[in-house]
Amino acid sequence: MVRTLLALAIVSGVACLGVTQTCAIKCTVLEPLGCDSGGFYIEFDNKGYFLATVSDPPKNVVRVWNISTFELVQSFRPPPGFFFCGVCFSPDSGLLAAELLSESLPRICKVVIWRISTGSEVCVLEEAHSMQFSPDGEWLATAYWRDRTIKLWKTEDWQLGKIFRSDVAPLVIPLVIFSPNGNMLFTTRGGAVLFDLVNNKKLVTFADCKHPRVFSPNGKWLVEGSDTGEILVWDVETGLKSRVLTGHTGRIISLSFGPNGYFLASTAKDHTLKLWDFPSGQEICHADLFEVFGLEKVGEQRLIDEITNFLVAFHPNETLLALGVRTLNPTFFEEIPATEDCPCVGAVFLCELDTPEKRAGAK
Repeated sequence: MVRTLLALAIVSGVACLGVTQTCAIKCTVLEPLGCDSGGFYIEFDNKGYFLATVSDPPKNVVRVWNISTFELVQSFRPPPGFFFCGVCFSPDSGLLAAELLSESLPRICKVVIWRISTGSEVCVLEEAHSMQFSPDGEWLATAYWRDRTIKLWKTEDWQLGKIFRSDVAPLVIPLVIFSPNGNMLFTTRGGAVLFDLVNNKKLVTFADCKHPRVFSPNGKWLVEGSDTGEILVWDVETGLKSRVLTGHTGRIISLSFGPNGYFLASTAKDHTLKLWDFPSGQEICHADLFEVFGLEKVGEQRLIDEITNFLVAFHPNETLLALGVRTLNPTFFEEIPATEDCPCVGAVFLCELDTPEKRAGAK
């Protein structure tokens, strides 16, 4: 039932609004429904082999799926007293890193790295939280909120190589991401700072950029999601705000580029998924979760508040999307209701983007 509703609703929404005429999205359920679901975090590897999903506590599991066969490749459970809250793949798709947080206060943060082929643990990095591999795979950057540091670990031997210090508020986790050419971006009180690791120098500061999410594939743009639903686009060369994409009416939850930079997908607290023509800034199509699950917009704000996560990730081939939905409202997924020990329900969906260009190439 969920599978059919989702496919029909998104195809209908695209047909009405799409500027690509007959663009459509077809969806299939990947993760099982219920509290042991993958609506907490999702990410594809760079080569398009795998999708990693993170399910909700208390039944917190990291799963790695083979995208070609839809089979489960590996699954990992956290050590006692900890839960997973994010993952990232190495550029060669050989390693998977995961963030661990302790359940009790004061929070203990660490990062664990596994080898995907064997499922074996490679190492554990202490006092580390938000993380990302550099594009060349030589470094893993981690951020730690307690001392506000960004640490670069050598993936060859997992020794600490460089340390940077952010001046964000003590209780805020410094964010760190890499640009496509390997420059490192991290957040400070004055905005986000782009740093040249090779020449060891600051390149540009993005003033007032507090929530950077993703670089465009060509490295020219930094995209930020705001709390008010605007998508802010920053010029990487100048550090200045270039333009604003408007259409969402709630906080931006997730942003993901297609690999050639034409498509940008966004999800927000207004319960919508939007697909953008990024070069022009025009909305191509959107899907509404109320329509997807056949819900009447009665008590709309309550239902919106109960959507605790709505994630999107582009596959490297740009015709496949992953959606992760997590909600406190069990009517979204009627097959398996919430339980007393696990109030959240959710699922991960694989969505195929069917465009005129794709159909023309198949002829």
